[in-house]
Amino acid sequence: MKHSKPMTPINLRGRFGNRYKIDYDPAHTGRKDDPWLQVIDCQRGHIYPHSTELLGVATNGRGPTAKAIARMPGVTVVQDGDDGINAVFPVELFPKVAKLIKPRRKRQLTAEQRQLATQRLAQHRISSARQSSSETLEPTLAS
Repeated sequence: MKHSKPMTPINLRGRFGNRYKIDYDPAHTGRKDDPWLQVIDCQRGHIYPHSTELLGVATNGRGPTAKAIARMPGVTVVQDGDDGINAVFPVELFPKVAKLIKPRRKRQLTAEQRQLATQRLAQHRISSARQSSSETLEPTLAS
């Protein structure tokens, strides 16, 4: 019996992680960085890997967003329920689907903002370290 090579899905973190927040399905517990369980949370649902070539989208409702996604050429609705739709689409359609479902973006800092934040946090780390070390030097026994 010939064993086939395991199918590796589209890695959302590798493909979209620099721009969008990538989370994991709640079933993620104990499975370290499994690309099958990656999701991009969106205002109107979420996007997930469906196969090596397709992404899936699940909407939070059946309103105009779900209808617009379902009408899009190249999108196939695989599940249509009272609470929304699940559909699959080629990764090339990601920008069009994302425009409708509104993925949560990562905060993008300029080089100057990043430097200022680093300096501000470094000062806090130093003062916290001094405070915790001075607390350990205080005697604990009553004189």
